[in-house]
Amino acid sequence: MIGLFQELGPCGVDIDGNVYDNPYSWTNVSNVIFIDQPTTTGFSYSIPVPGFIDPFTGDQIALPNNTCPEYADPASCGTFNAYNTSLTANSTTAAAPNFYLTLQAFTGAFPQYASNGIFFATESYGGHYAPVFSRYIVEQNELNTTGTAPIDLQAVSSTRPFSFARNR
Repeated sequence: MIGLFQELGPCGVDIDGNVYDNPYSWTNVSNVIFIDQPTTTGFSYSIPVPGFIDPFTGDQIALPNNTCPEYADPASCGTFNAYNTSLTANSTTAAAPNFYLTLQAFTGAFPQYASNGIFFATESYGGHYAPVFSRYIVEQNELNTTGTAPIDLQAVSSTRPFSFARNR
């Protein structure tokens, strides 16, 4: 999310928590979707759970509904991720199908955003994701599975060198 809020996203957040427009955003000249990988990183979650953060322990406390208890700091209440590590990919190779399905769902719902092809950019550990995810997309396109649309992958870039030596 650093890329979204501090680098190339449509807005930024200053040190005081104020939101401001980013005049250098990539979204000024293209359509951009930011996808957190794997599930449960950044703002992504597998199963939404209402809860709050205990001010004494820092633990996430699940709630039965979206009502913040009176004794909790309202700023600590919100939607959290279900604590279930089996719902999170534990390798780059295992994360590729989820990324592909996300692209399938997005381009299926908004085909106009895929009409010029997909340009896939990563940063940081994305140097590991880029080759593995790209290969998976190409392989799935070649399968021509009923109910899926080919992902027109035009280019891939990363702020880190690609790692072809091993898959994580």
